[in-house]
Amino acid sequence: MRAQIYENYVNLPIHVLIKLDIKFVKLHPFFTGKKMDAINDFVIQKVKKFRTERNFSQATLATKLGVSNAFLGQIEDPTHRAKYNLSHINKLAIIFDCSPKAFLPEKPIM
Repeated sequence: MRAQIYENYVNLPIHVLIKLDIKFVKLHPFFTGKKMDAINDFVIQKVKKFRTERNFSQATLATKLGVSNAFLGQIEDPTHRAKYNLSHINKLAIIFDCSPKAFLPEKPIM
């Protein structure tokens, strides 16, 4: 439910949100300025690179992955907290005919 509420208000100016007393906006990365953690961002960028190299649209990859177009769009949008899980990584490896390791860094990210 909270994710749907974000979508309804995310494009409103901050002064309107404050006036509406929307308390949950402080949790959203767009309003807090917090970025996705480095490992998740690495994976997202790696998948996006694979996707664009193969000329897959977000919709095409979403269909192959078995997720909605909106979900895939949220993953690639840095203002959202959506991210791939291990099941997604496994399916992506099948789709792109590679090892799941292909989406992870060689060394830990500090």
